Amino acid sequence: MTDKLYYSDQYARECEAVVTKVDGTKLFLDRTIFYPEGGGAPGDTGYFDGIRIVDTKKDSDDVVHILEKPADAISVGKRGSLSLDWERRYHYMVMHTAQHLISALLFSTLGVHTVAIHLGEKYLTIESLEDIEEDKLFDIMDEANEKVLSSLSVYRMEMDRSSALSMHMRRSIKVEGDDVMVAVISGVDEVPCGGVHVKSTNEIGHVTYIGKEHIRGHLRTYWRVGDEDRKALRTGEKVLSLLSKALSSTVEGLPDALDKKLARLSLLEGEVKALGEKGAFLEASLIKEGEVFHRTTFPSDKVASSLIDRGISGIFLLDDDSSFTFLGSGEEFSKLKAKGVKGGGRNGVYRGKCTLSEEEVKEALS
Repeated sequence: MTDKLYYSDQYARECEAVVTKVDGTKLFLDRTIFYPEGGGAPGDTGYFDGIRIVDTKKDSDDVVHILEKPADAISVGKRGSLSLDWERRYHYMVMHTAQHLISALLFSTLGVHTVAIHLGEKYLTIESLEDIEEDKLFDIMDEANEKVLSSLSVYRMEMDRSSALSMHMRRSIKVEGDDVMVAVISGVDEVPCGGVHVKSTNEIGHVTYIGKEHIRGHLRTYWRVGDEDRKALRTGEKVLSLLSKALSSTVEGLPDALDKKLARLSLLEGEVKALGEKGAFLEASLIKEGEVFHRTTFPSDKVASSLIDRGISGIFLLDDDSSFTFLGSGEEFSKLKAKGVKGGGRNGVYRGKCTLSEEEVKEALS
């Protein structure tokens, strides 16, 4: 059985350990600070004597360190140094603790049970069976940030199953056996959990509710915490400042200013489209029957539409972004493809991309 040092010191970054078993890329040690995948959190990564560990998993009472590749230098009895990817581990400790806090407040304030969670690199998700109004989720966010600022203690208790059951916690006990671990946020939450957490809610830094969606009969809510939240808030402030300057508006007036700007842009886009169609029609009217190649500043398919209405065929139209429209026979188009033209079509109209010169096109059609 692996001695799980991450329970006695969740902040340990390095330790010495002895190899007890090696099976391909699976490394077993007598002790470890690496937390295995579980409870919505990924397994730890890091190194054993400079050899890369890409994941950590449970195997009954043992912890399995997954190596990047089999290592001939590792054998049973070898003593080496374990070192964690600490920033990654700490990120998920913060995430996990924040999830406990939010789930506790959802339950105590709204009576909402958490049925699934996921801890990600940028945000965490919490799922429930009940729908929750947006305003209430923002209230939970505010309440969570009050608890963060209160620097509440976070710790772990070990007890027997009967003692744990007598606490009537918000979540059932999922582990087998008589020994139960309970994670506690002082005055806020007590829940069965064998994960790793920070020591105080102030280490969470900040919590932001960022949205919700309905998926597979659940309500999934999205939350950003810790350093990722601070980075996003900083970026958001910069974006708001730039938008305020660009739209000559206060931050509070941005929604109205943006609506007006978008309405104006939509109107201008309509006018530009109408002018483009008119320009394409006028250019098409200048093309004479019998002309084989024509370079246009308008989209080639727009010019072609007017030529089709006039019954003109046997012309290759090429616009400024190298898009072409060819009005002609399939046999003629086959000659163009043989020259390297890319595209296709039918019924005498072919479209695609062309890098040929005017001379090469004319040569193919001669």
